[in-house]
Amino acid sequence: MTIGQNSASTDKETRRRAKRTRLALLVVFAVNGAIMATWASRIPAIKQAAGLSNAQLGLALLAPGIGALAAFELSGRAAARFGSAAVTGVCAAAFCLLLPIVAIADTGLVALFSALLIFGAGNGALDVSMNTHGVTAEWALGRPALSGMHAAFSAGGLLGAAAGGAAAAAGIGIRTNFISAAAVGLACTLLVGRWLPLNAGPTQAVANSRDETPMSTRRRGVAKALPMPVLLLGAVGFACLLGEGAAADWSATYLRDSVGTSAGLAAVGYAGFSAAMLTGRLFGDTLRSRVRAARLLPISAALAALGLLVGLVAGGAAAGIAGFTVLGAGLAVVIPIVFAAAGQLHPDRTGLPAPISLARVNTLSYLGFLAGPPLVGAVAQLTGLRTALLIPAGLAVAVVPLARRALAEGPKPSS
Repeated sequence: MTIGQNSASTDKETRRRAKRTRLALLVVFAVNGAIMATWASRIPAIKQAAGLSNAQLGLALLAPGIGALAAFELSGRAAARFGSAAVTGVCAAAFCLLLPIVAIADTGLVALFSALLIFGAGNGALDVSMNTHGVTAEWALGRPALSGMHAAFSAGGLLGAAAGGAAAAAGIGIRTNFISAAAVGLACTLLVGRWLPLNAGPTQAVANSRDETPMSTRRRGVAKALPMPVLLLGAVGFACLLGEGAAADWSATYLRDSVGTSAGLAAVGYAGFSAAMLTGRLFGDTLRSRVRAARLLPISAALAALGLLVGLVAGGAAAGIAGFTVLGAGLAVVIPIVFAAAGQLHPDRTGLPAPISLARVNTLSYLGFLAGPPLVGAVAQLTGLRTALLIPAGLAVAVVPLARRALAEGPKPSS
């Protein structure tokens, strides 16, 4: 075999492995979404089984977020040391096994809070590792792929919610439901686990070399936990996930109480947001391959801001539903772009291995998801919900100039 033939064979093998890794990651993202939605769909039953008041349930629901925040950095460090493929496989299997623990922790607030803290940590660890590996897969594929993985998460969430709702309607107990979901998720994870490693020759070597920095660079990074590229990308992610959290928790309430729709029609607002988010992510990789991230990100943010602003100002049910739907369409590709950029940050710019940069961007972004709903609620108490929802719209406007600088500070887009 000649050198040229050998090179062509290597490239073909690299692409084949990368495609299999992408498929495996699609399954892992979908399993993550399904497990999370299974838990969320049975919250009323868990509340009843544990005998919790509304206030106690609210306290318990803080635990998954706290656990996730605690695990982000640890997962990033593990991915930097052991490789994102290995950490993703372990975290995905472990996360499935954690779901039944929530089901048996129905003896009261302390037990449920503790179980959800561990469950949230498992979700946070998987979130960072699978996104890190998704960025590596993009490098090996030579084209955008992360948006489709996030679409798989959303699709898995829809499937998990539907299955959980069907189980509840059929009178199936929480433990049976959770054990069954965990078993299916674990089986899917183990089935595709052998496809997660890339071993993708030169392309993978380039991706891994981003984590090999001189010790002097690493020492400088220790004193600077949030270098400017990380801070800017985290700020964009914060604004995006604050909007997602606000839409999830307040869209139905706005349509019901501020606009005066029926309860059934009020639910359509978040349904429209979710459907637009899923659709946008399904086509997001095509957009990312055709439009540079530095242009696509501000356009997406501007679309989100304009949609929500017009919906709030115009008033009425149709305008409100349309506003939340356009918000979802605009935000759909923001997080995939931000996470892809964070995972490609060169350690020479940050003093940090790429997985840790991604973990810290993830942490800053997730703080927006946690802060959004209570912030909107507090402002709504003073000014009304319609005015309070201008907060996510305003942050989306701020992303437009911020996005250009964040991506300028980061790597060149993969497109």
